[in-house]
Amino acid sequence: MEPVDAETQVFAAQPADSEVHLEIEAAVRALPEGQRDVFILKTDSTTRTMSEVAECLEIPESTAASRYRHAVESLRQRLKDLQEELR
Repeated sequence: MEPVDAETQVFAAQPADSEVHLEIEAAVRALPEGQRDVFILKTDSTTRTMSEVAECLEIPESTAASRYRHAVESLRQRLKDLQEELR
């Protein structure tokens, strides 16, 4: 597989039509680049495996998995207030 620009791939396909979407997009964009790329590639497809994500980014699978875990935790913390508002 060829390397891809994960951020362009997802954000170009998503209309920014709500405040919630904009907050989530801002939180994802604020992630460090490595975490952001892995997170976007993994969550953009329900069938993409971590192995495929790693291959796309040309990094070890363990690195991709670690970056994904860190990204999820960072997003969870950053979007905690938003989650409370939506309840």
